Amino acid sequence: MIKTTRKRKFLFVLSSLLTAALLWLAPAALAQENITWTGPDSVTLEWDPIYWASNSLFPSTSVAGNTVTIEGDINGPVFGGVTNVTNVVEYNSVIVNSGTIGGNIVGGASNVGNTPVNNNSVTINGGTVNSRVYGGFCVDNPATGNTVTINDGTVSGTGRIYGGYSSNNGDVTGNSVIINGGTVNCSIIGGYSEDGVASAVTGNTVTINGTPTIGSVSIRGGARDSGSSDIFTGNTLNKNSSVTLNSAGNFEFV
Repeated sequence: MIKTTRKRKFLFVLSSLLTAALLWLAPAALAQENITWTGPDSVTLEWDPIYWASNSLFPSTSVAGNTVTIEGDINGPVFGGVTNVTNVVEYNSVIVNSGTIGGNIVGGASNVGNTPVNNNSVTINGGTVNSRVYGGFCVDNPATGNTVTINDGTVSGTGRIYGGYSSNNGDVTGNSVIINGGTVNCSIIGGYSEDGVASAVTGNTVTINGTPTIGSVSIRGGARDSGSSDIFTGNTLNKNSSVTLNSAGNFEFV
């Protein structure tokens, strides 16, 4: 009986230690934040580690599993998750329901090595966006499985829409832009590589559904600003709409 009791105590202590270790190793996943912005003073704005803007909105304690909802005007950048230290930025979302947004909107972002940006999203249901929209943005890392969805609202001609974006080195694969409605007057790009001469931009998708208003803009499955890396293979354009597209390119599958 005494031996059984001691064994149970030992197992309890071991279980507690393992639980504590998991909590220590995965703080970002356990500290998810849900933020709703309704206008000035509804949430504290801070300096962000990407653009170094003092009027940025982002979760300050977590880089994974966050949701940021916009329901009012904001002039600065908005991030679902963002970091400048080694971590994985994933499963964050920004949802825009209303308001005028003056800064970039980014589902997930990092600017440090060994920090992949995966499976983040931006969904626009209304409002007006006057800057760029990124499902995922990173520096020296892969951007994979990020998504931008436009259901309504307006993205103006001063911006661009990127499913995934990597600067310097990092493959950009499996990202998506989905246009279901609203008005889009800017370029639509499934995946983009900036200065990544050896970075593949492949397997990205642009989907057009319904009857959105799309201006005379460029639509690309993959794009880059330099080098000769692959920006064609596996990129797909799904056009389930009668909307006329002005210029579409770098799609293997149409």
